[in-house]
Amino acid sequence: MDDIIEWIKDQILLIVVVLLCVVAIGISIYSVYFTNRENKKLVNSLNKQSQTTEVIANVTEDDKKTYVDIKGAIQNPGVYECNNCLVKDVIDLAGGLTKDATTKNINLSKQVCNEMVVIINTKNELKKLEQTNSANVINNAAQITDKNSNSNNNQTSGLININSADINTLITLNGIGEAKAQSIIDYRNANGPFKTIEDLLNVDGIGEALFAKIKDYITV
Repeated sequence: MDDIIEWIKDQILLIVVVLLCVVAIGISIYSVYFTNRENKKLVNSLNKQSQTTEVIANVTEDDKKTYVDIKGAIQNPGVYECNNCLVKDVIDLAGGLTKDATTKNINLSKQVCNEMVVIINTKNELKKLEQTNSANVINNAAQITDKNSNSNNNQTSGLININSADINTLITLNGIGEAKAQSIIDYRNANGPFKTIEDLLNVDGIGEALFAKIKDYITV
């Protein structure tokens, strides 16, 4: 009888050991499966992120478009998309010049920028503008400017003197509205004339980006 009881105990112990081995093997198999599944999820997630980054990069590149408004003595005045172009290229896109047009005052090799305005004058218009020193010449972003000219010739060269320009003249600069124009006038009234055009950066609301847009069109 005792032998039978011992045999039964041995069999139960053996069964328990086998069950423990089976459980251990099952846990190992599940662990490997779970790890592989998580790794696949991670790889898929990284791939999706990579694809998203590529899409964003492509959209960013597509958004870098340049639109130029060309007016005056041109065959087809209007707004044209012209990326990485010169003024000459925009003129060609607009069908070329009219018979009475002149580019005497136009820098055809100037690189265009977004929201740039190019005004093509007729010969008679340019003659009148030069005779009257009209401020309309200043509005032309393609205007040939002489940075070495003195303040007495600023208007005819197309440069705006930030020490003497009134609010109506200042707002012709790209990015300068009435509020910023008034800030410029208030600053020079409080601190005296600007000594260099870089002093404009001391005015509230004038940052590096805006200054870069207008620096070629101003003087002191």
